[in-house]
Order: sequence, then structure tokens, then C-alpha cells
Amino acid sequence: LTPEVRKNLYTELAQSDRNRYMRFPYCFMTNRVTDFFAKSDVPADIVQQVARLAYERNGSIYFSDVETVMNQIPTPQTRIQFFKTLSRSSVVMARLRVRPDADIDKILGYWSGNKFVRQKDLKPLLESIKRRDEGGTVSLVYLLPPFARERLFTTPLPSSPGDPSMDCHWTAMNFFNSTPDFHFSDLTYTAAYVKANYYPIAQPNSYGDIVFLLDQNGNAIHSAVYIADDIVFTKNGNNYAQPWVLMRLPNLLSLYSITDTPRLACYRHKNS
Repeated sequence: LTPEVRKNLYTELAQSDRNRYMRFPYCFMTNRVTDFFAKSDVPADIVQQVARLAYERNGSIYFSDVETVMNQIPTPQTRIQFFKTLSRSSVVMARLRVRPDADIDKILGYWSGNKFVRQKDLKPLLESIKRRDEGGTVSLVYLLPPFARERLFTTPLPSSPGDPSMDCHWTAMNFFNSTPDFHFSDLTYTAAYVKANYYPIAQPNSYGDIVFLLDQNGNAIHSAVYIADDIVFTKNGNNYAQPWVLMRLPNLLSLYSITDTPRLACYRHKNS
């Protein structure tokens, strides 16, 4: 199949949940497949085969023929290495830049929505960085609430029967909670909570805004928390192998462009 035919065929197959790898393909956050597999120790012939089977959709490169390639890899060690590489997540290692002419009070004002960041602790740190000749940076971890700080770049333990689903919606709604509310694993409860406590906005531009990705029917297929610039805090799915990460919003849209690019719906808490 040509990449164009493969794209059209797999876009149709993605309509059914039965076609797992078409509906949820691997998305390479690069312009070339070879860049994704760089320094991975995956043999070049395997990488070339993936490149032949990859296809472009909505400006991103996807790969669905996992089983085809896995069946042609001769050794268990190479299969493991291939799958580990394929399962890597592209994330943002974000830092806050403080310039010598920075307005510290304005910076603190932006992050004031995080009640867990004490200004009396953060202000001296930012001021000390500002006093340097060229300023400096500080990890964004210092500006996250405990819920996000404790989970960032980690994965949950494998779930047991009856455990709540720690998916994207549960993550987004618990972002500022000191103790997670497991009711947010119930979509009906979450939808009612958002309707009662949030109001819609045109676009996210304030720390803590909630970003929903909607499919063609208006259903929320994903949610994330806006941090700053185009960076969001997210957990992509309820699989325990998926970590909590920081991602750029365009990359998140690519990840969830199953058939078409999702529509954004943004909300802000009424007490913000």
C-alpha cells in the first residue's frame, strides 16, 4: 500500500474499537521515522520497515502495523527493544526563565492560582535568580501543586479489579486537589461538576484552565490542564504504562487526531 492509501484505509478502520492500532496508532513527534528511532539500538532494517508502513495524517506521522513488524523480528531481545522504543513518550522538560528585568510580582501573580505554592518561599528564590547577571531558570516542578509534582514523569501502579480509572479526566479535575477525588473517574459526575463549577472561555491563557479535546460528535475524548505558553499537564489514557507528563498542545492534538483534528473546548473555574 502507498502511504496515501494506507492513511485513507486506516482512517476508516479507526472508526471501530476492534481495530486497536488503527484507532490508537503510535504517533511519532518527529518529521522522520528515523529520527524517532535514533539511539534506540533497533536494527536499521526494522526502522526502514516501519518507515515504509508509516503514514501521515493531519501533519503527523502514525504507525499502526505493530503486529506485522513484531512477527518479523527474529529474537525476543530485539522485539523487546523495538516495543520499548515504540512506547516512548515525547515530553517537555519545562523551566521558568527569570530575566534580570523580570517583574517578580507579576510572575507570582500568574502562578497565584496554585494555593500550594507559598509566595514567601518562591519569591526569594526568583529574586535570587533575577540578581544574576543574565538571570536564570527554575524547574517548573516548583510551581506545580503536590498532586502534579508527585506524579510528573511517573506511572501509576498496575490497577486491581475495582480500582478507579486514573485517566485524563480524573487527572485534570484533581490537579489542584490535595487529596484526589475518585468520583472524577465517573464521566457523568465529572460532566456535572464542570457544568456547575466552570465557565467556557475562548482559549486557555491562565494557569489551571481545563482543555477538553472533542470529537466530531462533541464528545470529550481527552482533557488536560493548561500550564503556560502552549504547555499542558496530561495523562494520556488510563493505561498504567502511560506516565503523567508535560506536553505541547499541538503535539497533544496530533496524538488524538484519530480521524480529524479534535476541536478544543476550554473552561476556567468560577473561583479563578
